[in-house]
Amino acid sequence: MREVAVVLGDGVGPELVKAMMRIVTATGAPLNMVPCEAGSDWYEAHAGDSLIPDETWDVINSTQACFKGPTTTPGGPGSPRSVAVTIRQEKDLFANVRPIRTFPNTPRPLGDVDFVCVREATEGMYSGSEVQLSSDMYVALRKITKSASRRIAHFAFAEADKRSWTTVVAIHKSNILKQTDGAFLQAVREAKSEYSSIELWEYHVDNVAQQLVKNPQVFNKSILLSTNLFMARFSPQVSKP
Repeated sequence: MREVAVVLGDGVGPELVKAMMRIVTATGAPLNMVPCEAGSDWYEAHAGDSLIPDETWDVINSTQACFKGPTTTPGGPGSPRSVAVTIRQEKDLFANVRPIRTFPNTPRPLGDVDFVCVREATEGMYSGSEVQLSSDMYVALRKITKSASRRIAHFAFAEADKRSWTTVVAIHKSNILKQTDGAFLQAVREAKSEYSSIELWEYHVDNVAQQLVKNPQVFNKSILLSTNLFMARFSPQVSKP
């Protein structure tokens, strides 16, 4: 029997988590689910500098996995970062893996699709680095490192290889973000050199957004890879270390 932390969340979180727990229990999976709190409801009741109480960290650190329900992140200067981002960065969960697949007998206005999105989950705009330069100017820093780019690129190619797929699609905007996306794209090209049987397609993010509506089948049996904010726009989130 494996123990799993279950962050109940707030808003619709507890309702959705309750439904999830019923489904998991019905499968007969040998899991002992340990409920714990996090999110804005807990924060408003207890204050502090985090949306995650120490007791919840104790549960997360002592179990083998964590389910997280939806949580609300308060806005404004000085407010704590989101539950999801905090857990990702604390546990170095650097890859969000998002299977996108249509199922039989379901509405699918754009046709049948089957691809996987891989999103770098620790850097980019979610690094949360912001500075005030004057009474009129604020700057948010989009952090991109070569090391994290190499790591997520190798993950994407390994995922394609594991699935016996032959294409990785690197999504970027290096014609505008010449240094940050340039570094990301170079890391992807270097990773591709170790996978001779896998093609690398390079797409600007605005073109990908258009193609996902006009002709999404072109990406079937492919891994779509990008930095944090670009990939966040494309699909529901499923996190995986």
